[in-house]
Amino acid sequence: MRKVVLLLALFALCVPMAFAQTQGQTPAANRSEDPNNFLVGWIGTHFDNGIDDAFDFDDNRPKTMGFSYGFWARSWVSGELDFGYSKNYFGDPDFLGGNNLMTITGSVVVGPWLHITDNQIIRPYGLVGGGLARSKIEDFVEFGESTRNRGVIDYGGGVMVYLVRNFGIRGDVRFMKDVGSDPSDDDGWGITNTTYKRVTVGVFVAF
Repeated sequence: MRKVVLLLALFALCVPMAFAQTQGQTPAANRSEDPNNFLVGWIGTHFDNGIDDAFDFDDNRPKTMGFSYGFWARSWVSGELDFGYSKNYFGDPDFLGGNNLMTITGSVVVGPWLHITDNQIIRPYGLVGGGLARSKIEDFVEFGESTRNRGVIDYGGGVMVYLVRNFGIRGDVRFMKDVGSDPSDDDGWGITNTTYKRVTVGVFVAF
């Protein structure tokens, strides 16, 4: 996982320099008109459960879907809010009273804008952030039981391809480390061994 993040960071740093040597500069006036926000609808799958092999992902990899909203996206550093939903992630419908996986995260996104033409752009990026993981919608507002108070630290990266100025496609790989009550920790709380791992593809509208 560390290698993936390091490779994304290296790619983000090296590609702009190589691109600048082979392409002319896009007029500053055009760059200032780049969309500042985007909304992505995505679908994908989880890979490798990271839950001490308690569940068999080889036969039934949970599907996932959701959406992401990006803001301040005109610069190298931007922000993103992400909501993901995976039905029957844990397999057993009776698992802790629910078997879905829902995540809400906020992340810092870092990546360059590589102008192919005035209206076509490639943006590789890396991201890091955090948020919450729940099995049921009501758990996002009910904090009474420690087993439901699951946080996540998320990190990963991907690439956005603006086919035209206001529409494009995105590929994304993301890892989410579980944070919460941990019986194996003396304090009973911390970063656990559970990691949610997903790969998605989506389409976005930029504005």
